[in-house]
Amino acid sequence: NDFTSEQKGHLMDLCHSLLDIRACGRLFGVLTDGCRFQFFRFVRQGEEERVEEEPLVSGADGWHRLATLLTMDLETLGWCLPQVPDAVTLCAYLGRGGFVHAFEGQHEGESVVVKVPRDPNNAQCIMNEANTLEILREVAAVPKVVLRFSQGLVIRPVGLPVRPAANGGFVSGSQVSQLVSVLQSAHSLGVAHCDIKPENIYLTGSSSPSLLLNDWGSSCVLGSPVRSRTPCFAGGLELGTAAGDLVLLVRAAWCMYLGRDPPSEKSAEEIEKRWASCLAVGSIWRSLVAAAEGCDYEKLQNDFLVL
Repeated sequence: NDFTSEQKGHLMDLCHSLLDIRACGRLFGVLTDGCRFQFFRFVRQGEEERVEEEPLVSGADGWHRLATLLTMDLETLGWCLPQVPDAVTLCAYLGRGGFVHAFEGQHEGESVVVKVPRDPNNAQCIMNEANTLEILREVAAVPKVVLRFSQGLVIRPVGLPVRPAANGGFVSGSQVSQLVSVLQSAHSLGVAHCDIKPENIYLTGSSSPSLLLNDWGSSCVLGSPVRSRTPCFAGGLELGTAAGDLVLLVRAAWCMYLGRDPPSEKSAEEIEKRWASCLAVGSIWRSLVAAAEGCDYEKLQNDFLVL
């Protein structure tokens, strides 16, 4: 935990139940019990006002985001903002992945995401993502590189991760079918994603949301052996292959569409057995798995469309 009890107490004094705070010209709210954080944005358009709910965050990610919204002078809280190019303004802390911290920022009037490594040893992951996104620059529904700098990467657009929930319904089959086209294009360019999961699939846009396949830091040259960074989804799959990516997409879609969690078993063999059991329920899921394993992109797209 990056904050001391005293620092947490200071922040908690400011948000017993609902705290409205102004940051970067926008009004925010947060509900918290000290462990879980639900953030809101109060958006005004003319005389209309609406509330946009952000994904629930917990632990240190929640504290970091709250601290960022409260003050841009985070050194007093023992957490320093990264050095970014002068053309980029940091607005808020979005969260962290296995190897990076992510911030929302502004670049020439456009909302962007700024990624920096959590540790200097993780810089290769950022470089790998930047190089991959350059290869995929003409592919739709993947982030676009805005800037590369010594400590990180600036990309667009800004999206919200699709998270599994008890009621499901977060995505439609037609939305997921678009990601099949993304993977087909990436594979044709010799790139495998290797880490497809709900946390790396983002919603962008408001009137007609579309999906964005995010976080290409684990990507590799197609056909290269890769060790899984998310065993509960990968299990015993052969990653770095087209079939591996497509099966991961089916498993992620199962979680998002039905609102289920991935298997919690420990060994790769047990995880594979659990996935086989989950995806054997319903002919459509069996058909999706078969199409993915056979790298039949067209059939996979058509099957997702009938979900």
